[in-house]
Amino acid sequence: MGALLGHRCSVLPNQPFSRQIWLFSKDISRRNLKTARKRQIMVLLLAQLSAQSSCNLSRKQTPMMNVSEIYASYLESTLIGVQREEANLYVVRALRHVIQDVFAQLSPTLMIMAATRSSMLDTWFQHVIGVLLSTWSDGTVQMLRANGTQSVHVPGRKYCNLLLVDSYESLLDTRIAEDNAGYDDHEYYFIFLQTRDQYIERERQLILEYCLAHYWLNCNVMVQTAQVEVLVYSYYPYQEQRCQLAEAQLVNRFDGQRMINAPMFPNKLRQLSQCPLTLLLWHMPPYVELSPGRTAGGFEMQLVQHLAQRLNFSLVLHKLHLLRVDQYKLAMANGSINGPIELANNAATRQHEHWLFP
Repeated sequence: MGALLGHRCSVLPNQPFSRQIWLFSKDISRRNLKTARKRQIMVLLLAQLSAQSSCNLSRKQTPMMNVSEIYASYLESTLIGVQREEANLYVVRALRHVIQDVFAQLSPTLMIMAATRSSMLDTWFQHVIGVLLSTWSDGTVQMLRANGTQSVHVPGRKYCNLLLVDSYESLLDTRIAEDNAGYDDHEYYFIFLQTRDQYIERERQLILEYCLAHYWLNCNVMVQTAQVEVLVYSYYPYQEQRCQLAEAQLVNRFDGQRMINAPMFPNKLRQLSQCPLTLLLWHMPPYVELSPGRTAGGFEMQLVQHLAQRLNFSLVLHKLHLLRVDQYKLAMANGSINGPIELANNAATRQHEHWLFP
């Protein structure tokens, strides 16, 4: 390598400068060096070539492309998907901690899915997963890949989920929301978002809003910054004056051996900070008893009132005057809807018989 980089201004005759760089790269490949070593040589080579301001090139030897631009382009292509192995291992240790100390306590099975539309990052994800699995052998793992065009959808319930994505769009490619839509209890989602620092905030926010829209309360987003920090974010949708918002909050940080805070998925339903719960009511004694005016009774109403006091949420009541319960239909053959939820969502219905329950 010293001989190769030792000639500061060596120029191959009658060859454009970019062609010379290609020849150097080809010469390196012939040496059958390891991938990481070749990458290091190319970085050093391009860095040196970009600094050659003292070379007296004739007009015929003017580069087809500015060498500094080539070097910048090379760095741009390697910042994501190809990083120092120490940084890769740092991520692997963080993910291994999540699997062994969190998911393994929740379920004997685990779903690992990598989703990206970048072939380079797809290779990097597979490398990380390979190193991860080589250090952990307990439990049953289902592995899936999605790249937006060639992914194969595997339906079925997915309870504990480790997702590796590079964007919000890649998360959509997993189609995991439709797999779990038919289940009422809460699954667990730990999403590793690998993207450039300048995109982290936007992509993280889109992902958290997606979690809120699908009622994923146990949803964390882990990122790795350019400084190799591993940070974990989540959201709390029931905060005072910020109800039903997916504001990103830093909840954990990896110190190289473990996450500094526990639990990984905090309970978000213990204190609802007076956020409203909407109830759709119709008269059905003894469960719900509606009286003239803004009053409601029955033992189900008493149960809800007790929960409201215990969990500190407010009640918004929609008093519905509809057909008999056995005539409710969510969708008619002609496309019309007349069920309680549909009528409550109607603007006219919301304005009629709607009040806050003390």
